[in-house]
Amino acid sequence: MGINDHGTLGHFTEILKSTEAKNLFESGNYNIIEEGIPAYAEGLDDVNIVKVVCGEEFVAGEHYTLARIQNGKVFSFGRADYGQLDLENNILSTSRNSKAIISTPTAIPSFLSIKCISVRDHYSMVIDADNKVHSWEFGEYYVLGNKSEEDEIAPFQISDLKELEGRKNIV
Repeated sequence: MGINDHGTLGHFTEILKSTEAKNLFESGNYNIIEEGIPAYAEGLDDVNIVKVVCGEEFVAGEHYTLARIQNGKVFSFGRADYGQLDLENNILSTSRNSKAIISTPTAIPSFLSIKCISVRDHYSMVIDADNKVHSWEFGEYYVLGNKSEEDEIAPFQISDLKELEGRKNIV
């Protein structure tokens, strides 16, 4: 259930009930020790998880996870050394020999009303309640919609998709 080499949790092969999703597998090593057994994911108490996106099984974020809960908040955790999680103020202090991580699922303050999350190997996108699409991370091959190969370490709205705003049939 995931390599968890930078705090990522889970590689689900089936849809889990909300309570089952809270007992995520931590089968990686955090560069310390292989766990291989389920462990409770602190920080997700009293929330109804509606979607978890993680790891290679979903061709999702490499080394990080985003989870959207029913009220539209988004939590992130895992590797965080290049803006993957949009939580720069919460990153654990690191040395030159280790990667920056956030080990506990933490709400992203800028995302309060998100209806869809999607993560690829090196970039993320979300759709908010107004159908605005936000993108961030590595911009290689123009994947972010910012009309360049420039990286974006903070989410930005893709302006060329304004015709989607307000539509009820998206997602």
